[in-house]
Amino acid sequence: NGWTPWHVPAPPGSPSFFNIQPEYYPTAPDTARIRSGSDAQTILSFFAIHDGGVYQRVTGITPGATLRFTIYAHVWSSTFDNVNLSEDDGDVLVSVGIDPSGGTDGRSSSIIWSPPVEQYDAFNAYTVEAVAAGSAVTVFVRTSAGVPVKHNNIYLDDASLTSSGGVSTATSTSVATATTQPPSATSTSTATTIPPA
Repeated sequence: NGWTPWHVPAPPGSPSFFNIQPEYYPTAPDTARIRSGSDAQTILSFFAIHDGGVYQRVTGITPGATLRFTIYAHVWSSTFDNVNLSEDDGDVLVSVGIDPSGGTDGRSSSIIWSPPVEQYDAFNAYTVEAVAAGSAVTVFVRTSAGVPVKHNNIYLDDASLTSSGGVSTATSTSVATATTQPPSATSTSTATTIPPA
């Protein structure tokens, strides 16, 4: 619950397929793309490239605490329509980040990012650690599709934010479905939530 979409907009004069705002949908009823629970978050671009994802600001954090953010992502990227196989993929990268100061700008230099990873056709864990600068931090998921293939689909599930001691600070077992926003927006829209499964 409580996720918000964000993306890096295209510069003026860019081609129509360049850095579009991704589309956001619930994953259900496609149970093959849900890792656990009754739903997950789908982010996609169709014959286009994108750079963006979702974020969530978490309060009640102990300043100086070492935090670990983990989420599972399943990437299907293909020029073709076989939903079980990524073929001629769109160079999709996934990374996760923590802004230790609780900022909500996905382009901020203060975000600690995991290395971008390209992997397809299975749920994989993405993890990053950071030390909280104050009583709030923001966790980010960043997906980027570099080639405008037919299907650039990313499915997110089982997000968690934990302290170094293993105590759960905040969790979301079913990532919220973010509503779409006008193409000019970057990170100001709200999210429609789905109750945790």
